[in-house]
Amino acid sequence: MKNKDEYVKGKYLKRIKRRNTIKIIVILCVFLLAVAVMIVTKEKTMILEPETFVVQKEVPALFMREEAVMYFGHDIIGVEAEGAKVAKDTVLAKQLDILKYTEREKMIIDAKLTHYMYEDRSAFLADMKKVYSDSTNLKSADEEAVNKRNIMFATVKYLFYSEEELKRLKERFDGVEASSEVTLRKVPIDFTGQLFYSSDGFEEIASPALLSVVSPEYLDFIMKLNAEKLDKHTTMTLKIADNSCVYVAFVLPLETKVDYETTVMDYKNNVLTKQNVANSDYYKFLENRMDILTQYPQMRFWVGQDSYLSRLVDVKEYQEKKVIVLMVTHDVEKLMTIRRATIKAEVEQYKNVFVVPKASVYKNAEGRDCIDIIDKNKTRKSYGVHVRGYDEESGSALIDTKGVLLPVELGQEEPKSVELKDSAIVIR
Repeated sequence: MKNKDEYVKGKYLKRIKRRNTIKIIVILCVFLLAVAVMIVTKEKTMILEPETFVVQKEVPALFMREEAVMYFGHDIIGVEAEGAKVAKDTVLAKQLDILKYTEREKMIIDAKLTHYMYEDRSAFLADMKKVYSDSTNLKSADEEAVNKRNIMFATVKYLFYSEEELKRLKERFDGVEASSEVTLRKVPIDFTGQLFYSSDGFEEIASPALLSVVSPEYLDFIMKLNAEKLDKHTTMTLKIADNSCVYVAFVLPLETKVDYETTVMDYKNNVLTKQNVANSDYYKFLENRMDILTQYPQMRFWVGQDSYLSRLVDVKEYQEKKVIVLMVTHDVEKLMTIRRATIKAEVEQYKNVFVVPKASVYKNAEGRDCIDIIDKNKTRKSYGVHVRGYDEESGSALIDTKGVLLPVELGQEEPKSVELKDSAIVIR
């Protein structure tokens, strides 16, 4: 009898355990399902914190500085170190024939007077393209075509010279006396700077004298030139590079916003009209009037890991693009040997903004820009906000730190905007 009771009791306990196990499994499944639903339905949020956002544009840029190349056609003995800063009376090199240099310059002036005087100075680019194409074409790349290209490119530095000015300059070269050594005072070079013993072939075609006619088409042509095809020299050459300033020119899409671009256009117009300055002399005027230059807005740019602070001195708008011109007057040493490089330019700066995913900003039925906020009570609310800008590269919207609670009932006065700092915005 006892064994029978124990058997019945054991069987009952097993049934209870099995029932409890099923209950635990059911509860666990319900719990896991609830968690899964929460994970799926829980809205993603981010805490709003104000910051300063800088819009950077990575672009190819041309570095332009005033340079003069003296090519002698024979070996010379350099006196100063490469990159040395030299004065008017510094002896630059010895055991040379200074007249070899002057004869070549007079030949360039004659070519300019004979073939390349332009009523429309923008036409010089068409000639550059033609002689470059002829000199690099496999069928016509003979010595004559190459020489014609080199001479034509060399005339570009005289683009804005009148016939009378060219003749006077040639007279100055005629007046150079024979000598076996050279100083800047002995030749018609009217600036000082750093001394180099080589040239890259861009000196005449990337001169600041061309800045007034620098266009997107010109920059595209210069940036695509094969440097190996240019008239560059690693021997028999002296080059003086003005180290007082370096210009940086690059192209942006017309729709790209640039801080203070309208201000710069107004400043330039004032210089041209109120100071009675010719367009071609605008940049030289700024070099000589630091009191005016310091009023221009600054723009920072990067070359690799090195950053430079410049003045934004020109914004020139074309049909679909615009040319930006910066002037660097401090810390130019590292820029003296850079001709073409990719830079990162800080074109816009937004202070005290929230940087949020662009998709998180939507328009309501009234066409107002809105965001959704989860408040401390876990309640979802909509706020009207002011979008100050967008950064397409990061897909971000830049919004003011205050917003207006919506909806505003018909006939009611719109409530005052409230600070949204530390709120949780719903990520869409």
